[in-house]
Amino acid sequence: MNRTPKSTRCGAEKYSALQNKGFTLIELLVVIAIIAILASLLIPALASAKAKAQGITCMNNNKQLALAWNMYATDANELICYASQNGRNDIQNNYSWSGTTMDFSPSPYNWDPDATDFRTRPLWKYAPDFKIYKCPADKSFVMVNGQRKPRVRSISMNWFLGGFAGKVDGAPTWCNGFTLFLKLPELGAGASPGTSKTFLFLDQREDSINWGNYLVDYEGFPSAPKWQEEPAKFQFGQDMPAYYHNHACGFSFSDGHCEVKRWTDKETLTPITVGVNWNNAYHKASRSPDVRWLQDKGSRPRNWPFGAN
Repeated sequence: MNRTPKSTRCGAEKYSALQNKGFTLIELLVVIAIIAILASLLIPALASAKAKAQGITCMNNNKQLALAWNMYATDANELICYASQNGRNDIQNNYSWSGTTMDFSPSPYNWDPDATDFRTRPLWKYAPDFKIYKCPADKSFVMVNGQRKPRVRSISMNWFLGGFAGKVDGAPTWCNGFTLFLKLPELGAGASPGTSKTFLFLDQREDSINWGNYLVDYEGFPSAPKWQEEPAKFQFGQDMPAYYHNHACGFSFSDGHCEVKRWTDKETLTPITVGVNWNNAYHKASRSPDVRWLQDKGSRPRNWPFGAN
């Protein structure tokens, strides 16, 4: 005769049933598969959101520098600061927006903001912030004593805004035939794209950035006497724009507004050579709409007959 109380037997049976209940291998695999599917859907969305946030920060950097550039010109009787130094012992170099030269050596100029000359440059008074000189999506670095050090600048200025310390000397000979802007009102004159179309700052790709300027190559642009463009001759010179934001690049313009330009030609999107500067290289980009877009936003021939456009 079983003398175990009925209530005790029921509790034991319930405990045994709970003890035996659990996930089967198939159920675990299903849960893992669901988690993997959700992660595969979420990760691209997070990456896209991160890229968008970096693009917004980059545009803000360009905007701050554009405002600083305009404020400087207003205070300097409409004289603009120069796109680049000229590499010589020239007092005019003091009026270049940046004197840094980017490469991949361990020089502090590449990675230490305090070792750069940003604080002594014309725009620092109006935009005293090291962070605005670099796009957050630029991951370039230099090796210093076995450690990776992020580089400090990714932004360059349109060379035609001041040239080399206010001069054309040192530029390709064809530059002599194009307008070099030295004063703010000149940007709205006849031989110019106009203030809303003349780009000011842009992000330059890490393997071509060096001095503070970006020189648009005008091979194939309309010239006298026929004023017909020759797209087959389009190319990038020593400089190429960045494409850090989903194949897009941030620009500011001389009137102060900013844009994100999405590149469409494969030649603009050639893979970056990590850790190497390919200075003095020319990159053919025949019939590239991206080259044509840049040409339209840089300058105009001195004898341009069509007015600011």
